[in-house]
Amino acid sequence: MLHTDQRPNDIVDLAMPVKEGDKQYIYVVQKKTEKHGAAAHIRIEVTPQLKNVVDRCRDDVLSEYLLHYPIDAKRSRRGKPYSKETIGRMFARARNKAIEEEGIFDGLKPEQLPTLYELRSLSTYLYDLLGKDAQKIAGHKNRAMTEGYLDGHPVEFTEVEGGLDTILLDEMEKQGKFKRYK
Repeated sequence: MLHTDQRPNDIVDLAMPVKEGDKQYIYVVQKKTEKHGAAAHIRIEVTPQLKNVVDRCRDDVLSEYLLHYPIDAKRSRRGKPYSKETIGRMFARARNKAIEEEGIFDGLKPEQLPTLYELRSLSTYLYDLLGKDAQKIAGHKNRAMTEGYLDGHPVEFTEVEGGLDTILLDEMEKQGKFKRYK
């Protein structure tokens, strides 16, 4: 998800890359935004970094799907795509293992731990940070949708001046411009 910036519903349908000339591409038709047209139809070039991820998805099972049940799964499931719920559980398991073994996210309450959906938000932010067209890769129809994913990465503080000038307030009250509630 981090490398493709796609929704869990679309990740489960990702097929193995298609070779075209000397390049490979992963084709995505986003379910949620398909009705909006071209933005939902994405062709992702398989870069060397993405190829490393794709190669880790390959195993002894002949499957058209990147994420699929392995050879040790029930025979009826082998090669079939994982469900969105299964991917969510697997993400939570991997996250929890990172907490136990590496101390990552130490001190956070369970409700503060990152979710699978927050991984997509991080992906959008990182693509934008690298100067890539985060809106296009995310399949957003407009920039406002992308901004929603970028919001909070990183948290930016608005600087304001604190402290009320009570002397000025007293003056304003005397002039009838301000009335205190008693």
